[in-house]
Amino acid sequence: MRRKTFLIALCMSVCITAMLAISNPVDALVVPKEETQTSTEYYYNSDEHAMLFMKACDIKKDDASSIITFKVESELNGEEPMHPDLVYIIDKETDISESVFVDVEGFAKGELPWIGVYVTKEDVEKVNNNGAESIHISYVWNTSSDVSIYPSADEVARNTRLKERNIMVGDPDGNFHPYRILSRAELTKIAVVMSNPNFAETVIEQPAEFTDVDAEHWAYPYIAYAKQADIIDGYPDGSFKPESDITCAEAAKVFVSLLGYTPFAKQNGGYPSGYMSAASRYGIMNSLEIKAGYPISRSDTAIMVCNALDIPLMKPIPGDESAYAIYDGTSLEYPLQTLEIQNFKAKAQG
Repeated sequence: MRRKTFLIALCMSVCITAMLAISNPVDALVVPKEETQTSTEYYYNSDEHAMLFMKACDIKKDDASSIITFKVESELNGEEPMHPDLVYIIDKETDISESVFVDVEGFAKGELPWIGVYVTKEDVEKVNNNGAESIHISYVWNTSSDVSIYPSADEVARNTRLKERNIMVGDPDGNFHPYRILSRAELTKIAVVMSNPNFAETVIEQPAEFTDVDAEHWAYPYIAYAKQADIIDGYPDGSFKPESDITCAEAAKVFVSLLGYTPFAKQNGGYPSGYMSAASRYGIMNSLEIKAGYPISRSDTAIMVCNALDIPLMKPIPGDESAYAIYDGTSLEYPLQTLEIQNFKAKAQG
């Protein structure tokens, strides 16, 4: 008999097309070095909540109270639910995502039976241990009519591209695990490989200098290198929290820094708003709709990485360190430069 546990599926990313807008050149004021970032807190975190994606059945909506109830027909992997009679409740206390990927009315009508939600782990324990008959949904993050399109051709192409460049390779069995949430340590490794494909040959000259990252940690060399290169920051208490979920804002800061757009981000509010603004304006967030403080999945990260690889780099203008230009190839003075061209095409041709 299977254990009474929930299948926790991580958030799906649905791609929409968008055009990349770049301006050139960009003047930037000389500003003091940014202070160490403070911790970003978000309510729906993996310590307190479980993320579920499932196909609903017996969907009912009470028009007077607007309460929606449903049961589960199948889980994401096609298996029958562990608790087929458990009633899920969406009510006025349930936070409904503002994402374009959520249509609660369509769900209530049965038009979009697949639904992604957060529930508290405390409520999950009540179901598993005490046989609770219902469970309250804290947050709805996705509704869909079908999941058979996953992985899409675009997702396969992205994952293949990143695997070929050794940026995101998946597990030894070849599984990409697109819906698993990424940790801060994992994103750091990704960023380091993007910036330095020959990292394995790099000598680390300075220690990581974080209280919770010792030399035995698997990501120690990546974290030490990224700190030295100003790719990452820690917390005011001297920690890095390598195993904590990476949030969208934190990931945006890393990629914006890699591409050289930090001056723009600092001039437009710093962390997190300035970095989120830069990530949206210059194309890092293309095809994504994620709130700044929410965690990102490996699938979300793959989209951000592929976007970042092809975005023109911003660099100081030679002879004027207070001004910057975007090397987008619109003039001979600023030939096209991207991380893909700079770090991977040159390596392949060499």
